[in-house]
Amino acid sequence: MSFFEVLLAAGLSISALYLVTFIVYLLVMVSAIIAFEIRKTSRAVEKKVSGQKTYEKDPNSESRMNFPSRRLPASAVVLIVFIVALALPLFFLLPRVGGAGFGGSQAGQKTYSGFSDSVRLGGIGDIQQSDEVVMRVKLEGDANAENGLYFRGVALDTFDNQNWSKSKTGNKIAFEKGETEFVQVDFTSGRENRSIQTIYLEPLDTPVLFALPRAVAIQGNFPVVNKDAYGSLSFTRIFERVSYKVLSDRSLPSVSELKADDKPYVADVSNYR
Repeated sequence: MSFFEVLLAAGLSISALYLVTFIVYLLVMVSAIIAFEIRKTSRAVEKKVSGQKTYEKDPNSESRMNFPSRRLPASAVVLIVFIVALALPLFFLLPRVGGAGFGGSQAGQKTYSGFSDSVRLGGIGDIQQSDEVVMRVKLEGDANAENGLYFRGVALDTFDNQNWSKSKTGNKIAFEKGETEFVQVDFTSGRENRSIQTIYLEPLDTPVLFALPRAVAIQGNFPVVNKDAYGSLSFTRIFERVSYKVLSDRSLPSVSELKADDKPYVADVSNYR
């Protein structure tokens, strides 16, 4: 159990203190295993010898059976060095899953499938199109409308004949987790057309949270969710796999409401025309 607890801590911490603690844990664990094996073998030998009909006891046999405790740390160190020397070549030869590595750093990861906070036309050389899994989604509630769903990430509203980007940057509102498990980022217009998504997001080089529009509340392992002027959601990410739930209000205005809306466009939407 302690070994699996240490493995779990390895995925949650990149502190140098953990490395020191892990080395001490290895030393103690290997010493305990050696002592246990010596004790087990000693008892087996004693039972086998005591079962013989003719047996002359050697006064030094007890001292030979017991392994001196002062030699345990040295033997454990030698064994750990041998295991590391044997396992190091295998570490580089065997395939590893994506996103693995010390500290889970993905600083050198490229943008996949063109997703970014800005898009430059003709910059396909900087984009690695890939068929790797980006996220897995489980839908609840309005599950009949699974076809034709679009998960919103970021919105870009400015094009200068070469690049797509955001005209408003830095205008983010931080929503903190309250007494409930959900972080509320908007309000619902009714109880109809609401859906809940459970999203398992793979490590990406972007802090964006994907959700069906319009996201109302988010449940996850993060205390603060940021929302920009375009409704895009993000959080502080350290390039790890995350899972979260999103409550979305997918209701749309009716045809009569759209026809009755004859107000002129405001300046904020002028870039979309």
